[in-house]
Amino acid sequence: MNIAYESSDFGLAVTLCCLGFRVVSMNRSNPKRVLFCFGGDRTAIDEAVRKYWDLSLKLSPLEVFTHQKLLKQRLYSEQP
Repeated sequence: MNIAYESSDFGLAVTLCCLGFRVVSMNRSNPKRVLFCFGGDRTAIDEAVRKYWDLSLKLSPLEVFTHQKLLKQRLYSEQP
């Protein structure tokens, strides 16, 4: 499994999912937070992260809501 990027920020994880990046695993080694691990092109992910933090991304609210629900479902269904 090739992990290109990791983040514990849920909003960023949802945004990356909206942009088509795939969560390849969720690291739960810290009981207080989940580390979302993404696969894919590191350069493209870095560019998406930069745009997320400088607020230059434009996403559909429906798409964000849908991916938020899907990621939460996955998060809670994979609990140990």
